[in-house]
Amino acid sequence: HLTMASDDAIKAAGGCPGFMSPIGIDGAKAVVIVDATVANMKNVVTGANEADFHYKNVTPSRDFPSFCQIADIRLVKEGDACPKCGASLTLTRGIEAGQVFALGTKYSEKLNARFLDETGKEKPFQMGCYGIGVGRTMQAAIEQNGDENGIVWPPSIAPFEAAIVPINGKDETQLKSGRCGCPFGRSPGTRRRKIQRLRFNRLSAENNRKPQRHRKRANRSKGKKDGRSVHICH
Repeated sequence: HLTMASDDAIKAAGGCPGFMSPIGIDGAKAVVIVDATVANMKNVVTGANEADFHYKNVTPSRDFPSFCQIADIRLVKEGDACPKCGASLTLTRGIEAGQVFALGTKYSEKLNARFLDETGKEKPFQMGCYGIGVGRTMQAAIEQNGDENGIVWPPSIAPFEAAIVPINGKDETQLKSGRCGCPFGRSPGTRRRKIQRLRFNRLSAENNRKPQRHRKRANRSKGKKDGRSVHICH
């Protein structure tokens, strides 16, 4: 169990609170553990163990004392103990698509944004903010829905929808592709009619008018009215 060192303990080991580094520390009075990531850095800035001074161009492998111990202490590993409950930690993948920040009264006090509480006393608002990244959302959608062939966009954000329509009803390959990729019915003819009807209904809705019959072909007629044939299409 680790606790923050007091100022007196830091000074006793030869350090300076707020300006520390292993350089100049008394190895007989302190145990110095350096994370492996830090040990591999080059030309970095560290404290000089003197108030208001720092060292620059420090290379830990060259400049840190030889008594420093190198260990992996930066990231937890599977099975490490939870610092709060002591249970074993498990690792899993996650996607950060947004963030929430608690701002407290930092900005409300500067803006004089206040409210009256139940006693009638003025108090500053507790503020917070959130952010949702558009780019991160796209990345998350790709990571969750992609396959070995590339991106598979969810229908809600796809740039367009595609339906596979068999042209040759006797071609088993086309029929198989149509059954796998088209949600509009079973038989090729039914699929074509429903896709066609859906297309014209969408166009009509965009123009804010009622759907009209498609007059591409007519296969029967019922009588004549005012000298004109009345065709009914299917």
